Parts: sequence; C-alpha cells; structure tokens
Amino acid sequence: MLTILACGLFVVLISGGIDISFPAMTIIAQYGMVLLLQKIGGNFAVAFALAGGIGILLGLINALLVNRLRVPSIIITISTLNIFYGLLLWLSKGVWLYDFPPWFEQGVMLFKYTDADGYDYGLGLPLIAMITVVLLTAFIMNFTSVGRKIYALGGNRESASRIGFSVLKLQLFVYGYMGLMSGAAGVVQSWTVMTVAP
Repeated sequence: MLTILACGLFVVLISGGIDISFPAMTIIAQYGMVLLLQKIGGNFAVAFALAGGIGILLGLINALLVNRLRVPSIIITISTLNIFYGLLLWLSKGVWLYDFPPWFEQGVMLFKYTDADGYDYGLGLPLIAMITVVLLTAFIMNFTSVGRKIYALGGNRESASRIGFSVLKLQLFVYGYMGLMSGAAGVVQSWTVMTVAP
C-alpha cells in the first residue's frame, strides 16, 4: 500500500508540489467504495474504479485550490486533509465498516498453487496492484509527453508556463493521479485488514 501512495506522491513532488492530504483521500475512497459495493455489488475492477474515481475527485479539488489560490501546496493540502477527514467523520458518524462481499474477502491471486502444507500461495492483490502502479508510473514519467511536462513544471513553473504548457492541466493531472493512487491504496488496505475505520 505504501508503495502505491509513494508513486502518487512521487509525481506530485516531481511537479514541484506536495500533497499531505493523501491519508484522508485514501480513507474517504475506501469508505465510499465499500458503501457503494454494498449497494451495487461488483468485482475488483468495479472496486478500483469506484475508489479511484472518488480519489481523483478529491485530488482535482486540491489541484484547483493550489492553482487558483496561489498558496503553497503544503498549506492547501494540510487544510484539505483536515476538511476531508472532518467531513468523513461527520457524514459517517464514526461507524466502522466490516461487511464486505464474499468475492472481496476471497481476493485475487495469480499463479496460485497449494503447497504440501495445505496453504495457497501466489501473487496476491497487494503485490499485483503494487507492480501495476510502479510500471504505470514509470511509463508515464519516462515515456510520455505528460511526464516530460511534469519534469519541466517542477524545474521552473514560470518557464513551463511561458513555453506554452498549461500549468492548470498539469496540476489537475498530477493531483488527480495522487487521488487515483490513494483510491488504489484504499482498496488494497480494505482487502488486507477487512475493516474500514473513518
């Protein structure tokens, strides 16, 4: 889970910002994901889509505030950390969630085999998610024009703006990506502990 969050924060840091609100985004994403799964059902693709969508929305709020208010991102994200978490506590009334669908409890395992001791072994959900996120982040940052623009933005924001890069669009991507990673980490943590605490 920490590697997933680190990949999101890496992208934000390279852009010249910082996001302190990721713990609150992770908790809100996993809480919302579990509530929605209880109502609509689904599978792990739906779980990641729901949590990722919630995380992206919260990340976009951060990006807009950072861009429009022209306040250092550390101040904005410390503020949104407290606002997001306070809203979650108020809306959830502090209720813990334990009721997960059976398919969620079973999890996902690739290359599964049963050893002589009777236990199943293989690549579990946390490792699959971590490998996917690391490869995706490496690809974006090293092989796409967006990645190069993020490096340019982090190097000198004013210069990046003068040569025609949209600072707002890049910040929306960067903080949205952090939100997506928070959502993915929320799914992994929910599966690992089978509990969601606001």
